[in-house]
Amino acid sequence: MNSFVVLGSTANKEKTAYEIKEELKKHNKTVYCVREEYNSIEEIKSEIDVLDICMNSKYSIDYINNNLKVKGVIIQPGAESEELYNKLKELNIPFFNGCVLVGLKRLDNE
Repeated sequence: MNSFVVLGSTANKEKTAYEIKEELKKHNKTVYCVREEYNSIEEIKSEIDVLDICMNSKYSIDYINNNLKVKGVIIQPGAESEELYNKLKELNIPFFNGCVLVGLKRLDNE
């Protein structure tokens, strides 16, 4: 997986989304930031491997629609909801709850 969309406050250095964006870049991943650089996921014309959701689901659900073309979704702790799970299931998009930062640290330790 080489291309990621981070959905959250990636410009605010105090937010997890910012830290995720920076760590992904350090790991040579292509990172697109929706809300800061793009208004919607559909504006990104490149292939997207992973959507990383770093915001409350009452807001993120608005970004999940029939036009969403991603291989999978990671839902950060605190961003989960039954409504979000049901929407992703309805669209047949694989997802799991997890922390990208933890995963990247594990890669660093291998």
